[in-house]
Amino acid sequence: MPLFIASITCQRGLLTSLIAPWQPIGEQKRRSKSKVEGKLSLLFKLSNSKKKLKKIIMTPPTPTKKLFTLVLIHDRPNRRLLLGRKKRGIGAGNFNGFGGKVEKENDKSIVASALRELKEEAGVGPDARGLSRRGVLSFHFLDTPAEVWETHLFSGEGLDGEPQETEEMEPRWFGVEEVPYEQMWQDDKFWLPAILGGGEEGEGAAEQARKSVIGEFWVSSKKKSLLLF
Repeated sequence: MPLFIASITCQRGLLTSLIAPWQPIGEQKRRSKSKVEGKLSLLFKLSNSKKKLKKIIMTPPTPTKKLFTLVLIHDRPNRRLLLGRKKRGIGAGNFNGFGGKVEKENDKSIVASALRELKEEAGVGPDARGLSRRGVLSFHFLDTPAEVWETHLFSGEGLDGEPQETEEMEPRWFGVEEVPYEQMWQDDKFWLPAILGGGEEGEGAAEQARKSVIGEFWVSSKKKSLLLF
């Protein structure tokens, strides 16, 4: 039987479930080296990964949630997306939206945290239209199964100034057809197209702007990307 190791739900009609059946290690070794060293290798390098992941999914421990935010600036009229190249820390060199950990001592709300992170990482805030909630992504880790990173997604359609390079990020605009998924976290390619409007045919901009996603992902460790899809 296949196991759900990740799932994405788009709340306005688009549903994608990502299912990966377990296969013997020998069968994986017969695949090309490039594929084995790609998305599947993290799982099969450890002899007990299958049992460990199955235990987490079937009998999950009571999780401790850590809250994060992620802000996307999507200039719809000009069909472009603002991303930042992370300059330090986990994921350095990758492109991502703007965000980080919610600081319970300083942030009055999750929205306040998102606004703070955008200002700190891009040097600007959203324009008068503000930010819209676009969903939640949850990340589970094999090395710390009792911990869940809950990331709250927001999007804005404009900025109150020009983005500036900061100590954390180097902002850069990309056309929506040129999003550099190969230089981003592996999960992004599964949910970001829905946020950008990869929904139902004939759907208007207003409907696309209201789309939101809920996703769950299982990761080998905090310093790695997804186990497999």
